[in-house]
Amino acid sequence: MLDFKWDELDFLTVLEVEPEYYEDNCSYLYIVEKDGLRLEVCVFSYIGDISIFLYRQGDDAPFVRLPLAQCREASRVFDKRGEFLERFSKELIICNLSDENVFS
Repeated sequence: MLDFKWDELDFLTVLEVEPEYYEDNCSYLYIVEKDGLRLEVCVFSYIGDISIFLYRQGDDAPFVRLPLAQCREASRVFDKRGEFLERFSKELIICNLSDENVFS
C-alpha cells in the first residue's frame, strides 16, 4: 500500500460536490457539471491513483483522460492564483487521445 496523503474536505471544498464512495475499491467519485461539460475526478485512496475525465454534454466518451498513478499527495492550494488542487503525482500517464473527435 502506498502512503497517499489527501483530505476529502480539500476535494469537497474545491469541487463543491459530495463524492460517491465505492467501498469495494476504496474510491471516491466527484462529478461536476457546468456549462455543457462534465468533470469526473476519481480518487483511489488505497493505491494513490487519481483519474480525471472531461466530457462534453451528451457524449459517452471523455475527450480528456488523465490518469495519475501512485500519487504521493493531493492537496488544496489557495493563493493569489486562486483555489485549486495540486501535488498529484511524480508520474503522469496519458491515455489514447488519438480519436479524431477529441479536439473537434
